Amino acid sequence: MTLSMYMVMSIDGITALSCDKDIHEYSSREDSEFFLSELKKHDAVITGRVSARHRISLPRFVLTKKPDEQPPVPGTTYLGGSAREIYSAVEKAGYKSVALLGGASTNYAFLKEGLVDELFLTIEPLMLGKGIPLSVGGELLAHWELSWVRRLNESGTLVLAYKRKD
Repeated sequence: MTLSMYMVMSIDGITALSCDKDIHEYSSREDSEFFLSELKKHDAVITGRVSARHRISLPRFVLTKKPDEQPPVPGTTYLGGSAREIYSAVEKAGYKSVALLGGASTNYAFLKEGLVDELFLTIEPLMLGKGIPLSVGGELLAHWELSWVRRLNESGTLVLAYKRKD
């Protein structure tokens, strides 16, 4: 299974101002178009509980500490456990290409375990000064190789694509 992580952030590395106010309020139309075109390449998504509020038309695996207490939602499977256990469950379900749409904690869990194969970072040309970074949870040491860079608009919104370097 290939796991591709997608994040949009400010040039000062902030992905959200708070859990209630994410960067999509500030991100460009071009980033939304890029993201929606990329989702068509995947057959499922893994997301954290907070990020799950965004509407996605693919089968969704939502990470939660209490999967049995979640209300049923069509197309959504709630999973608990470690990133490795969740990855295995999604792979066992037969999915081949999965998008990781996590917040900082979810991102950290999957990055720490070395489960992310590709990383797509959209950099919006704005500074927020404070907020939630790409990953929180502890130290990460991972090496990545730049695959390509794409400019999305005249303002300078960039997408940086990386592959994990083993």
